Amino acid sequence: MRFIQPDLPLVWLTRSRLSPYAWILILWALLVVPGVFLVGAHYDEGTTIGLARGAFQDGHWLAPHLYGYRVAERPALVSWLLGVVGLVFGDFDLWVGRLPAVGALLGGAMLVYWFARRAVGRQGATFAAACLLLSPMVIQKLITAENDGVVSIVLFAAFVVWWIGNAAGGPTLVRWAVIGLVLAVAGLVEGPQPLGLFFLGVGLYLVVRRKWRELAGLALAALIAAVFVGGWYWAVYQPDDAGLGKAAAGGPTAGEYLANILHFAGQLCLELMPALILVVPLAIDVLRRRIEANRELVLALLAYAVSGTVVLLFWPSAVTRQAMPIVPAVAVLGGIGYHHFLARLPRLVLGAQIVAGGLLVYVLVLNWVVMPLFPAAFSLNADTAQPIVAAIVERPAPVYVVGTAVNRDVLFYLPKPRLVSVDQLAQAKPPFWAIVTRDDERDLQVARPDLAIGLRLEIPKAKARLVEVTKP
Repeated sequence: MRFIQPDLPLVWLTRSRLSPYAWILILWALLVVPGVFLVGAHYDEGTTIGLARGAFQDGHWLAPHLYGYRVAERPALVSWLLGVVGLVFGDFDLWVGRLPAVGALLGGAMLVYWFARRAVGRQGATFAAACLLLSPMVIQKLITAENDGVVSIVLFAAFVVWWIGNAAGGPTLVRWAVIGLVLAVAGLVEGPQPLGLFFLGVGLYLVVRRKWRELAGLALAALIAAVFVGGWYWAVYQPDDAGLGKAAAGGPTAGEYLANILHFAGQLCLELMPALILVVPLAIDVLRRRIEANRELVLALLAYAVSGTVVLLFWPSAVTRQAMPIVPAVAVLGGIGYHHFLARLPRLVLGAQIVAGGLLVYVLVLNWVVMPLFPAAFSLNADTAQPIVAAIVERPAPVYVVGTAVNRDVLFYLPKPRLVSVDQLAQAKPPFWAIVTRDDERDLQVARPDLAIGLRLEIPKAKARLVEVTKP
């Protein structure tokens, strides 16, 4: 049997009249449409959009507030941008809230192609862009209005700016200043923690290659980013903010810690497919000096991808989504590996493309067949909110939600909800609506025996209830 040439799947694309950027745009559209319109609020979208509403509805622009509750743990640049949209148009739909995330994904795929194209041919660069778009880690958040994808692309843009200067003989002070500004944007998107991946990766490369002078430039970039991000913390910090994001008391046992490490490593390997199929042997070839072309670039990308990942691997509470900033670098490495192994290990390259093709088919079937045929399965939070909204519309009144009676994605659909404690709820002026648990309702009745609390709706999916509180 004649062996299928591993370059055939990409030859037609790279030789067609359409530019690779056009093909990237088409692939991106196939992946995000129609899901961006059909899928209800999920994961942590309710927080991103809730912070935006806290800005344009309540005026909390500098210190983020989530439905009246202060959550000034980190800056919220994406929510601020969405807040400007809400300020101009009064409000916005869910698909508008997803535009920063899906737009960053498109820009990231084109950046990966452009950067990889500088090192390898069009086929390898096209495969690199596909590795980014089809990474299972990215597929999980293709249309999600969260910050992980945005900050990943911004951080990789800083890496690209740095490497171009490094390849030209070393970044100038101006370039380091630009890098610092790009990192400041990343810090204002998701706080200072993700910046550590950049500084660990670039710093490791500079130390290994003994480029001591450039460490001063890296420090300058860190200082510039710290001015902007630290300036925000200085402006909004209050003593009560010190406990935000603090880990729960009591760490995992030794067995749990080891299990977490193994789970993290296994899940990360799966989520970095299909690029990882080519990256591992590429790293081995580089370390054994079996590759000369692009060797320094591969070393820099490996330092960027591995250093921060090792820290997360041994961090007790780390989850794989925190490693998303390494995905663009791994995708570029996958493109370089495609180019490097195409002639020497063609079956390996074909295997990586088969995995990519399988992931593509999965997303296309999910997006274009399953979602349109079974939309209810992808709008659970919207379905949960629908009867609540219908009841509130009949008799409009303020809406209060106690603690975690329902998740934040349900709150997205409610008319100006407010997060409160039972004590705060007891001080509210009736009439009002409240979403509470049975225990919350009992505590409210004990605190305010003068109020009439009428059950309007059971919310079984959330194990909560909607009650109407009025004067007797």
